[in-house]
Amino acid sequence: MIQAEVEEFKKNMVLLASKKETVQAQLGSAEAQLLAAKEKSSVQAKEIEEFQSQLDSAICGKENLVKELEAAKSEMVKAKTEADAKVAQFKVDVEAIQAQTKSMVEHAKWQAQRESLEGVHAQYFDILAELETAKVEEARARKLAFPEEDSKSLNKSEDREDPEDENSTYDGDLDT
Repeated sequence: MIQAEVEEFKKNMVLLASKKETVQAQLGSAEAQLLAAKEKSSVQAKEIEEFQSQLDSAICGKENLVKELEAAKSEMVKAKTEADAKVAQFKVDVEAIQAQTKSMVEHAKWQAQRESLEGVHAQYFDILAELETAKVEEARARKLAFPEEDSKSLNKSEDREDPEDENSTYDGDLDT
């Protein structure tokens, strides 16, 4: 009995030793898994920190971009306002230039008409002077050709027409 108990005890000890070894192997395996998990967790924690840092940078960058966008919008509105004002002023300037050009064209037309009329008026007086010269020359020629007839006809023509009266009549017509 004692021997059977000792044998049983030995068996139990062997069994316990075997279980102990199994448990120790499992414990070693669990420790190795725990160390691997710790290392993996540490790597993941570093990755999370890096991602958090990148996220913070992205958020900061986004905030900066939002500020830059708002500043750009403000500058754009200001530039558009200035451009609109310049366009409006340009339109006013163009209209003023067009009106001035139209006035200048009208003035040039009137000036050309005036110069043309002055030229016609000058030609009229040149023709009148030539007519007077021709009449005088004709009267001289008649006087030389027909000395007696010329003095009678000359008196009759002076009674009918006065060349200076013709000039004053036409002169009055041309000035109006």
